[in-house]
Amino acid sequence: MAVTNEQIKSVAVLGTKGIELQLSLADKTVQEVFYQIWPFAYCYGVFEALTGHHRMHTVETYLLITVGFEELLSEKDGRKQLEKATQLQTNTLFVEGRAHGFDDFSQWVTSKDYRPLSRMNFFAFGKPAMK
Repeated sequence: MAVTNEQIKSVAVLGTKGIELQLSLADKTVQEVFYQIWPFAYCYGVFEALTGHHRMHTVETYLLITVGFEELLSEKDGRKQLEKATQLQTNTLFVEGRAHGFDDFSQWVTSKDYRPLSRMNFFAFGKPAMK
């Protein structure tokens, strides 16, 4: 089933709002943390989880991640950020941040009780809590 551009934008905004809420609770801005590998990868994982939840295909996933990055950064630089993410796929911090973002938001969208706190723990303690 093909997803419309409006649906992709709507899901990207949902992810963006969740990420921005986490950042505001940590008293951080996107500009302060987005260029650190672990938080950047966490964002990638968040958008990836949301595409899985909405059963989007690979091309739609990459488009949503690009749109999500553009929403977060308030600029038309999403494609460059996707390219950056592609280059970091084997980086240990990227792999870990991506996994935590994916796990946090996968659980959050399927459970009323789950709170996505890995990023908060990263900012508070320098690393996420062990699972």
